[in-house]
Amino acid sequence: MRLKKFQLVFLSLLLVTLSAGTSAQKERDSKAAEEYQNRQRALSLILLDSKIKSLDDAPMRCLARIHLVESVLEQRVPDLKEHAISSGEACLEDIRRWPEEFDSTTKTWLKARLLRAVRKYTPDDARRLEKLADFHNEELAVADESDVLYGGDVEGPFNRLLARLRSGEIPVSTSIIISKLRERDPGRALEIMSQLLLVYESRGSNFEFENTLSFVPHEYLSDATPVEMKKRFLRLVVKLSSLSLQNPENQFVRNLSRNLLQVALPHFQSVAPELADTALALKATLDARQTDWERALQEINDRIGRSDDKLAQTIEEAKNAESEGFANQLWQRAAYIAVREKKFVIAVDSIMNVKQVSKSYDPRPYFIKQSIVPNAIKVDDLRGANYAISRLEQDVDKAEAVLLIGHHIAGREDPSSARKYLDDALELLEKVDPSAYKLNLLSQGVLLASRVDKENMERIAGLIVKNTNGLPSAPADVIRGSEGHREYIQKVLYGSGHNIAVAFARLAEADVELAGMYARGIDRKDLRLIAEISVEKFRKYPLPKVEDYQG
Repeated sequence: MRLKKFQLVFLSLLLVTLSAGTSAQKERDSKAAEEYQNRQRALSLILLDSKIKSLDDAPMRCLARIHLVESVLEQRVPDLKEHAISSGEACLEDIRRWPEEFDSTTKTWLKARLLRAVRKYTPDDARRLEKLADFHNEELAVADESDVLYGGDVEGPFNRLLARLRSGEIPVSTSIIISKLRERDPGRALEIMSQLLLVYESRGSNFEFENTLSFVPHEYLSDATPVEMKKRFLRLVVKLSSLSLQNPENQFVRNLSRNLLQVALPHFQSVAPELADTALALKATLDARQTDWERALQEINDRIGRSDDKLAQTIEEAKNAESEGFANQLWQRAAYIAVREKKFVIAVDSIMNVKQVSKSYDPRPYFIKQSIVPNAIKVDDLRGANYAISRLEQDVDKAEAVLLIGHHIAGREDPSSARKYLDDALELLEKVDPSAYKLNLLSQGVLLASRVDKENMERIAGLIVKNTNGLPSAPADVIRGSEGHREYIQKVLYGSGHNIAVAFARLAEADVELAGMYARGIDRKDLRLIAEISVEKFRKYPLPKVEDYQG
């Protein structure tokens, strides 16, 4: 009996050992196969660099190269990274050699995007590129802001922003980086906030056009901010308000200081009581110097502030406003309050009462798409979201909002309803003229279809190619390097190229053969090449025999 028990125990241990050995071998085989696929994809991507060289437009060569750099480095094949870096250097050389082809915005974003891609995978090479191409502070700031916003490196952007603040410079991205660091690294955020205060404290009377102060009061006055730092901020507000009284002609500083005082007043008594009377006196003096227009607006704000029902009072003030300018401000304010109170139908009706102030800018569809619909679906108020969509006038705006609802419903594991919203969005987009914006929405459609309706992938792929081939051409009289050519690249090709890269990556992830077939149908060589790079990232290659790639 003992021998039998011993044999059973021995056999059990043997089986466990064999199973562990088999599992370890499978893991090694899987890792080797993955490394093989990554190498094959990286090699194929590198070969596409020769096609990029033949593209006519320097900005599109640069965009394609950055896409190539990102795609090769993403494969994580150490001995091939130099090929990717070399392609990035070629982009920087194009910018240096053909400056007349790049408008300042496109150049900044291209260089920032390249820097971000290289920083992510090989920081040492990124530092070398910074020196090689003499990156300007604005280009570095854009890259840093993107890193902090989208989950990239924090330490590098933190150190660079701190260094620039210590030199007395306040980058435009400061408030955004502070806000995001409060979420990701609160200690570093406070260090930046302290240094920013030091810059202002040492400035004397020079606060001309300093917009950063407008966006940071809530950071300094939040419960998470140390009391001593709050006191420093409140002292700065008093200092700025006193300076504005000494220079009454400076409307910018006067408005800034009055707005800061308005926000800070409730905090003086508890944080810096010794300054409370001074702050109240300064506020009274600044109010007394208001223009008739400012005083009328202040009286409206005071009535709203005293009201128990601020939404109803704001709507009443908007209806009775003496000027269209007042009315527009108040209707927008009512819409914001209604969204906050989750009264989305009222929010829609309020924002639709805003009169379009110019042909180039209409705040109504933007607010509906960016605020009302997202907040309504967040609390499952589909009635409010659908009502908002019914008030939109342009099919392209409707399609964007419909896709938002579709993604939300897909997250609730309701594929049939999500498919209905996807079909509605595609029907709307089929009526919309080709544009980079439409490509972005079709890319969103690919993402939704991959979750709930893969059979619709081919329809969307066809729409993407049709839209791409229908993009407007540059006017015949536009010469490469001219202002008209730069504008065409920036408004039509650059955004389209980025959106095609995203769309075909999503298509290829779902069905690489389908994506490859449709990529070949794109007429423009540069946009076709960008699509091919996206597809190659997901290509699957036949594996050799196991013994050929086992380590």
